Amino acid sequence: LDGPMMVAVHAFPVLVASKDKRAVKPLLKLLGIAKTSELISAIIETLGGIGDPAAITPILAHHAGKDHSVRYRIRDAIIAIDDVSAVDQVRTIVVGLKNASGYEHWHLRSLLDHLEKRFPGK
Repeated sequence: LDGPMMVAVHAFPVLVASKDKRAVKPLLKLLGIAKTSELISAIIETLGGIGDPAAITPILAHHAGKDHSVRYRIRDAIIAIDDVSAVDQVRTIVVGLKNASGYEHWHLRSLLDHLEKRFPGK
């Protein structure tokens, strides 16, 4: 993952298959410097596939992006990580939205609905 990003992406499927949590920190570093929505989506998808709850907050930091593929990858990744700590984080984001019922926030409302059903009472 320390090589050029366009080379690093070829390791993503291997990382998901291995679920090696040692890859989370380097992936989060890549996520912090990624510029294109395609790369951001791929990194988020990989982090979700690995399933480490440490990735929840950095993944959710991209919730305001305009690209639909990033929005859907965020939703899918948080669902894949399947950790109760995501409930309050997503709820806080949704409550802070100016127009939470707007279409542009469907991914977050849907994610919150899923999490509240998955972890009732949280």
